[in-house]
Amino acid sequence: FVSYSTGFAFETPDRLAAFDTETGKRLAWNPEPAPAAGTHFDALAVSCGKVFLGGNFTKIGGKSRNGLVALDPFTGDVASSTNLNVFGRTPNAPGNIFRILATPDANLIYVAGGFGAIGNLSRTNLAAIATVTETVTPWTPQVGGFKDFAVSSLAASGNTLFLGGAFRPLEGPYSIGLASVDRVTGVLTTLNALSDPDVKAAV
Repeated sequence: FVSYSTGFAFETPDRLAAFDTETGKRLAWNPEPAPAAGTHFDALAVSCGKVFLGGNFTKIGGKSRNGLVALDPFTGDVASSTNLNVFGRTPNAPGNIFRILATPDANLIYVAGGFGAIGNLSRTNLAAIATVTETVTPWTPQVGGFKDFAVSSLAASGNTLFLGGAFRPLEGPYSIGLASVDRVTGVLTTLNALSDPDVKAAV
């Protein structure tokens, strides 16, 4: 499963595709995203028999879905029964999902980006979603951010989640680019003191 952009203004590609890993041939899988200015797809993860797609969009497969959706891995149809409504940090502003990380047991996905609410609950830039019910869990990480701040990378080891991007502690006035978050308590620990950081990747 891939998201892509051709960069050619005269083309209107699906920007989502699936390929056979043995033959390399493109499959018929097509979620039918609605073309709209500013629409982009930035994150993909497979978990619990679903393809989770994140980005900045409002409609896919003819259904209203804001920023995050679960898709059928065979047909591309929307598998989400509800709209998780990813919004920004101002009322009704769009939010962005930049990374999705699935847990090995397929029970959870962590979603990161630039947002202030998801699933009608207040969460800033990071949240956990139960993959079976597609609901936001009570886990509330102590991650904050200003209007244009975001968590743009995720990696996990044991009970620790590592974050990269440009964000700040929930109550802190300063920006940081690399931190760890306890996957149980949500407590954040700063791992660097870079000036105006923006970490793009973490593994």
